[in-house]
Amino acid sequence: MAVRNAAGDSVKRGDVVVFKAPARTLTVPLPAGLAPVPAGLLPAPPSKRVMRVVAVAGDRVETVDDHLWVNGTAAAEPYLKPGTPTWNVEPQVIPPGHVFVLGDNRSDAADSRAFGPLPTANVEGRVAGRYWPPARIGRL
Repeated sequence: MAVRNAAGDSVKRGDVVVFKAPARTLTVPLPAGLAPVPAGLLPAPPSKRVMRVVAVAGDRVETVDDHLWVNGTAAAEPYLKPGTPTWNVEPQVIPPGHVFVLGDNRSDAADSRAFGPLPTANVEGRVAGRYWPPARIGRL
């Protein structure tokens, strides 16, 4: 199934997309004893991000045993390094007009686990290829 962004382009599961970061992000509780980093010490998050669409409107996503499940089936994710865990995807159905995006570098990605389903209006386009590092140049 595919949905359309504000420009009318089709966005489907597996697409790598460029999107405008949502203005609101969810907060993640810190473990006991850890203090938040004071504002101004960390750089502002980029206003544009690149991530993979793992679910579209109507899909149910969740993590089971550190693996992504979509619509009751373990997702095949050949683009991840073997053994890469996926955690903190709360069971949810993606609402109309939204997609769920995850970074391929799961341990270091501020993705839909942090800001929730992404409005398709924020999707600006699909990534067609990679040019860095040179050994991995090619189409996605």
